[in-house]
Amino acid sequence: MCPIEFQWRPELGGHALYFESRKIATLTALEDGRCRVNTRPDRRGQRYAFFATYATGRRYVETWACKWEEQIKAEGSEPMMLYGGCTMRTPALGTVETTHRRRARHRR
Repeated sequence: MCPIEFQWRPELGGHALYFESRKIATLTALEDGRCRVNTRPDRRGQRYAFFATYATGRRYVETWACKWEEQIKAEGSEPMMLYGGCTMRTPALGTVETTHRRRARHRR
């Protein structure tokens, strides 16, 4: 069973697990009776796992959410940026230190 802050909501082809207003995992039914779980739906490098039944996938997501509850809640407080039509979490923006010179601007 998921912590109370986590909620299952219907989504195209399955369900999604939300923490507050942020989608943290998706569960999609496949045609052959199996299901696909994505535990990184709002990030690059999405992580998929496949399970024999929908119920098994749902139990996996709930167990995963309980295990990573602290980290999920901590990430929920980070600012979000919209970039190129997709939502990505970024740490607070600050000065970036580099060890190389910047390239000169191209002049036309």
